[in-house]
Amino acid sequence: MKQAFTVFSLVLFTSLICSAQELVYREALGEYIFTKDNEIITMREMIRNQPKGSELRRPFRSANRNKFWANVFAVSGGIVLGAALSDAIWEPNDNDESLNVWQTYAAGAVLIGLTFPLNATADKRIAEAVERYNEAPPLRQATRHQPQLYAGTTPDGVGVGLRF
Repeated sequence: MKQAFTVFSLVLFTSLICSAQELVYREALGEYIFTKDNEIITMREMIRNQPKGSELRRPFRSANRNKFWANVFAVSGGIVLGAALSDAIWEPNDNDESLNVWQTYAAGAVLIGLTFPLNATADKRIAEAVERYNEAPPLRQATRHQPQLYAGTTPDGVGVGLRF
């Protein structure tokens, strides 16, 4: 009985301490995905959940904007380079209408090259915003879940549970 009480007290104490999880992010298919309390949050939802003008909303919006423009420049640079290379393959003779000139390749490379600093800036701002979110409780939105202790019956008998 003494061991059961000790284990139950330890589980209750640990659950009270560990009830709040950190905000964690990852990048999937060119978009940031956040997880908190085993809930998946998109970038748009994260921006929408922050109060307007807050210290957290600015870096999230800035990172979202940089990521958007990086994707636009990457796609447009890929289209320019793809069109020039396909023109070079299918029409090897250079004429006035040909895209197979060095300026076209340079323009595509510059457009693709713009994506690297924009992505790096977006990654840095997201990391900064998530770090601020996790370390500053007053800046968080008040959605903290409190664990609930309950007793109930099941088909197998009577039990005590802890809901997070």
